[in-house]
Amino acid sequence: MNIYSLLNLALNTNKLRKKFLEKISISLKSPVLDFGCGNGDCAAFMPDTMDYIGVDNNRSRIQHARMAYPNHRFIEGSFDSLQDYSLLKVQSLIFYGVFHHLSDNEIKRLFRNPFFGGKTFFSLDPCRATSLPTFNKIVNFFDRGKYIRSKSATIALLKSCLCTVDEIALETYNNSYVILCGKRNL
Repeated sequence: MNIYSLLNLALNTNKLRKKFLEKISISLKSPVLDFGCGNGDCAAFMPDTMDYIGVDNNRSRIQHARMAYPNHRFIEGSFDSLQDYSLLKVQSLIFYGVFHHLSDNEIKRLFRNPFFGGKTFFSLDPCRATSLPTFNKIVNFFDRGKYIRSKSATIALLKSCLCTVDEIALETYNNSYVILCGKRNL
């Protein structure tokens, strides 16, 4: 078990991951690309019939994902480095805990890629909440995400990338996480 897995276990992120995927499951269209998939833990909640592709730039996490979820596909690399023609067929994108690791400029560069045009994306990220400063400090300490934004700042940033964005309610997690559904306009 690696540090990433231990952190997920300690923070009980699989409960949150499962809740997130349950919320978006009826809207997911196959094939699904999970950008920044880490150890591939979202694959645990995907039906084997779903064409799921996980992408991460961390070799050891991708190797772990391939061993843990052999019925799904995992690719090592950043989004910019992917040249796989089959990815053009991707219908839905998942960003689970990714945006708080990217600066505003990195997110804008990501969404400028023509690949995103017309595809539906779903994201779940921690968000800065004045009522939960201790939670945000814990996430920052362990997770090393340097860009935890407020919910409104995240939505505004994605809209500046020519995306339509809607929030999906996530009960029980107060204002500490936000689920967004969107699509980059063509």
